Amino acid sequence: MTDQAKQKLQVAFEQELPSLDLSNCALTSMPVVLSEMPWLTKLNLSKNPFTNFDLTPLSCLPNMEVLYLESLQLNSFPESLQLLTKLKNLHLANNNIVRLDQMIGKLPNLTKLSLRNNQIDTISSNIAYLHKLQYLDLGGIKGNKLTEIPDALFELTALVTLDLSANYIHQVPQQIQQLQQLQRLILRRNRLTQLPNAITTLQKLQVLDVSYNTALERLPDAIREMRALHTFYVDNKLLQNPFNPSQ
Repeated sequence: MTDQAKQKLQVAFEQELPSLDLSNCALTSMPVVLSEMPWLTKLNLSKNPFTNFDLTPLSCLPNMEVLYLESLQLNSFPESLQLLTKLKNLHLANNNIVRLDQMIGKLPNLTKLSLRNNQIDTISSNIAYLHKLQYLDLGGIKGNKLTEIPDALFELTALVTLDLSANYIHQVPQQIQQLQQLQRLILRRNRLTQLPNAITTLQKLQVLDVSYNTALERLPDAIREMRALHTFYVDNKLLQNPFNPSQ
C-alpha cells in the first residue's frame, strides 16, 4: 500500500467522507479498515495488484451505492456484494469473471452494471430481478464469451443501453421487442447473419451498431422507418445492397 493510500484512508476515516478512491494504490488486498467505514457510498478499488481476493469487508458497507472493482483479476462475482442492497452502479470491467451467478438477483437497486472485457459465458436467470437496470455492458474490445443473448435479459424492460459487442452471438431473438425503452444497442464484432424484424419495433432506439459482423447479409426493410434512429453503424459491403440478400 502506498503512503498516498494510507493518507486517503486516514482522512476518509477521520472525516467520515462518503467517497473514497483507492485505485492505482498498489493494494494487494482490501484494507480491513474499510469494514469500519459504513458511511461510505462510493468506493474505487480498481487497478490494484490484488493477491488476496477476500472482499469480505465489502459486506460491512451497507450504504454503498457506487462501486468500482475493475482490473483486479477477479475470477468470480464477489459473494460479499450480495449484502449491498443499496448498490446502484457496479463496475467489474477487465477481470476474468466466467459466470454471472444467482446472487446478481440480490442487488435490486442496480441501475448500471458494467462487465466489459471478462470471460462470461453464462448468466443466471436471476438477472431478471434487476427491474431498475438501465445500463448493461457485456461488451468491450475483448468482450465476453456469450454465444446467445440470454432470455432473462429480455425481462430487463428498463434497459436504455445494452452493449453486447465482441461476443460470439449468432442471432438476435424476436424477444428484443420487449425492450421498448432501449436507446442504444451495440452488437458489433459478433457473428450475426441477420437481424429480426422485431428490432424495428424499438421506437426509442437512437443508436444501433452491427458493424464487424462479417456474415450479416441483409437488414430488415422497416429499419428505414425507425424515426428515432440517428446513428447506425454497419459495414460498407452491406450498405451497397442492405435490404436484399447478397448475390
